[in-house]
Amino acid sequence: VCAAALLAAFVLPVRHAVLLALAYTAGAEVYWRMAAPEVPWEWAKYLVAGAALAHLAVARGDRPPGRWALALGAYVACLVPSLLVLASDPLQPMARISDAVRFYLLNPLALAATAAVALRTELSRREWARLLGAWLLGHVPILGVMGMAYLTVRARAGDDLRALFPDDSTGLLTGGFGPNQVSGALGLATLLGILLALDARRSLVQRALALGLALATATGSALTFSRGGLYGAGIALLAALVVLARAPAERRRVLGVVAVLGAVAVFVVTPRLVSLTGGMLATRFADTQPTGRDQLVLDDLLIFGAHPVLGVGPGEASEHRTLLAYGIGHTEYTRLLAEHGMPGLVAAVVLVALCVRAWRTGGTAWEHAVRVALGTWAAASLAHLAMRIADVAVALALAQAGAGMLAHVARTARPSHAASPGARGHAAPTILSTR
Repeated sequence: VCAAALLAAFVLPVRHAVLLALAYTAGAEVYWRMAAPEVPWEWAKYLVAGAALAHLAVARGDRPPGRWALALGAYVACLVPSLLVLASDPLQPMARISDAVRFYLLNPLALAATAAVALRTELSRREWARLLGAWLLGHVPILGVMGMAYLTVRARAGDDLRALFPDDSTGLLTGGFGPNQVSGALGLATLLGILLALDARRSLVQRALALGLALATATGSALTFSRGGLYGAGIALLAALVVLARAPAERRRVLGVVAVLGAVAVFVVTPRLVSLTGGMLATRFADTQPTGRDQLVLDDLLIFGAHPVLGVGPGEASEHRTLLAYGIGHTEYTRLLAEHGMPGLVAAVVLVALCVRAWRTGGTAWEHAVRVALGTWAAASLAHLAMRIADVAVALALAQAGAGMLAHVARTARPSHAASPGARGHAAPTILSTR
């Protein structure tokens, strides 16, 4: 389905079809990992990176490469030298080097390629709404898998709620799949639903449906007992509300949506979830311990201090840990340092710069809030989810959409003194969308 959508994106006369298909593909990744383990593990990243690169090849010459395009190229280039560390080790099999490329370099490539597409794209408010809707729908099937898993486990556990809901993140309700990744994906879906509900140009039915899906996905994220998904969505939503609150026309609508959402969450959903889990959900979210993530971060910094030039190689940090016997890094910023050395530091700076850049984009207040929310969610997810799922890369990439395009079009569309009146304004319709 995702491959067909991407293929159709190159045929359909819809200007933003490629970005829409990329977003849906990223959203569907976690579901297919849960439901179809025979599907290649990194299939979504292959499709996203391949489709974005193909689009760049077809659309070559639309806009001259700028400093951000060069920064994206530098970001990917900085991750390559550390492969020499693995290649120089005669005990490293080629299969492990191949795995390192797929698991640790493919998503950064997808990020760079998708961001390059987004940088040259100006999305209208309607196109943003369509994109967010398709992206949200890609996540919804996850709830079906979790529902079937709950019925299966509940039949086996009976009334023993502690066996069904332990006091830590659990894969029982995620079909054995990583709860932090499911929680993160559903947290993003929650954010997308709320953003759609905040769009004044959607009908009341559309906004109510979006808000309902947001509550459903938030419930699913909570039941993974992995806290990062809802925390990341909450931080990103707060950033979006700050942007919207600065626009007088948006304040009343924001207060209305937040009041409805907060009332339903506090007085309806949360008590039922706490009762359903025998109080274990409240215990889990009241626990503020970092569950070893702080030690992983400190270990990454120690490894970087011992191997500052090229790091220890992608995926090798777990073999050099001292504070923990074993652990895969969850924080992309410090993982880059440990596994890529000084080039990784440059790559981390580019990631932070992209997150900050999302705050500087223009458009209407709602469009600006969407970009800020996506950039903030990506920044938070990089701190606890690294680059494990394509959602992180696509969110950070789409946060770059539209930035600077209006100024560029104004320059290219401005007629020269020698131009004839009939030749004026021909460039603008090919890039600008109708608002």
